[in-house]
Amino acid sequence: MAITCAVLLLLRAPVLRYLGSRIQYSLWFAVPLASILPWLPSLPATSGITTQFTVTPGIVQNADTFIASQSYLWLWVWMAGVASLLVWMLITTFSFYRSLDRAQCVKEISDFPLKAYRFSAIHSPAIIGLIRPSLLLPTDFEERYSERQQALIIAHERSHWHRGDLQFNLLAYVLLAINWFNPIAWLAYRSYRQDQELACDALVIERYPHDTKTYAEALLVSSLAFSKDRKVAVQFGTPHLNHYGAHPMKQRLKYLTNQHGYSYVPLLAVFAVAAAAWLFLMNSATANQLFEGKSNTIEHSTPPAIVRVLPLYPEAATEQGLEGTVELRFDITHAGTTSNIWIEITGSDEIFHDAAVNALKHWRFSPEYVGEDYGIAFTFERE
Repeated sequence: MAITCAVLLLLRAPVLRYLGSRIQYSLWFAVPLASILPWLPSLPATSGITTQFTVTPGIVQNADTFIASQSYLWLWVWMAGVASLLVWMLITTFSFYRSLDRAQCVKEISDFPLKAYRFSAIHSPAIIGLIRPSLLLPTDFEERYSERQQALIIAHERSHWHRGDLQFNLLAYVLLAINWFNPIAWLAYRSYRQDQELACDALVIERYPHDTKTYAEALLVSSLAFSKDRKVAVQFGTPHLNHYGAHPMKQRLKYLTNQHGYSYVPLLAVFAVAAAAWLFLMNSATANQLFEGKSNTIEHSTPPAIVRVLPLYPEAATEQGLEGTVELRFDITHAGTTSNIWIEITGSDEIFHDAAVNALKHWRFSPEYVGEDYGIAFTFERE
């Protein structure tokens, strides 16, 4: 995901300039796609490359289950960071909704089918909510904005609602919480929210092309008012709260006169790149099979085991001074267990066969590596 965010940040300026803010905003859809790619199932492949392990008498690991060593300290630190951001979101959201008890419901407002409230705690219009969004208006909304400016602001907030921006903001915040340790994620989240506002501005200007000047004046008024809201924004920083005029005003005014149409081609390109990444990065063996026309000769290495048990060196073999290698083939099931174990090549006495097979039965792999004909070899050597 970090690579995807970095690429989007590098391409952001030229995309905004030559393709427009609406396309730039749609490209952020690549981030959740990149986040789920590692969790997609892998395609089964055939003919695995053998991984070899050496077994010697008297080593403790021979009799014990080996679990890949990991440092759980960083895991706990990461979980604490994720929990902190999510708890902060829940607390601020709950506090904000409690403060809405002081808001005054507006009986009727043109061009907005949902509830609208006058709220003294804010100084610029905002929209909040996931299931049933609500429009929040400052108490002096009518005095500060002209009638036409009011209509344009409401059109802007309706764009957020119709496009599902509030739900996407929650998803973006969760991804940020998961990647809180990465500064690129914070830069990407900030740019994503800015591009969201630029895209809404573009929709309003596209719908009302003759109101560009009036809309720009409304942005200026809101930006001046929003400076008073910074304390409120920090205190009640809910991810599904959009403040009108909350983002860099110089940038928003610049792109008001630099509008472009919208095309689905870049978004389709995102899906195409995601599909290619899944095929070539996560299923390289299958990709080779498809493009080289090899049906049964694709090689893939045995993946790392979650649980690994090395065979016991048979006592009889130790006494007789026997050594040798047993090469096994096996399949990985959807549960991550081994199955269909068979001996392919043996350069040793049969005394090692049962020890090798019994050990492999206890191996466990991540279910994403489900496939057939993996290879493993145990070499029994005396010290």
